[in-house]
Amino acid sequence: MYILILTIIFARICTIYDSRSSKGKYITIKNKTLAKLLIENEHFFDKGKKTLQKDRNKMSIIGLIFYLCNLFIIIMSVILSFLPKISCKPFEIDTYKLYLFADTINLKIPICFTMILLCAEFLNFGITLFRDIKKVEQKWIKWLIFVSSIIIGLVSSAVIVEMFFELLKW
Repeated sequence: MYILILTIIFARICTIYDSRSSKGKYITIKNKTLAKLLIENEHFFDKGKKTLQKDRNKMSIIGLIFYLCNLFIIIMSVILSFLPKISCKPFEIDTYKLYLFADTINLKIPICFTMILLCAEFLNFGITLFRDIKKVEQKWIKWLIFVSSIIIGLVSSAVIVEMFFELLKW
């Protein structure tokens, strides 16, 4: 549940569209309340930079995709909760702050999909960091951003592959 909330928060961060720096596609949300709820106003990487007034109701396509994936996971979790429990090989993640355990397919599938989505959002952050490296002037910070974006990309990709293989183990 906590991981799903985290993916929704990261999806909200990914929704920002700014015509000054974004060249990608976007959708326009007509309802102001819905736009305020779904779209972040302040850039995650440029904390002092607010979005333009004309861009406040524009959502990037990647943010829309992340929201749709979250909706899919929530619907799938609700449907699987009503189905009879199907036993499978136990799946466990045990860390200092996080403990996940699933011994049925009904629990394992939503957990794996949520972890895949979370890592895809981290991968998006790594790509965004790498893309924005040209804005930084100090060379050592450029190298730090470069190395951290590579590490984020590698770790996220490894976890995505691991979760796919975990889904294949019934």
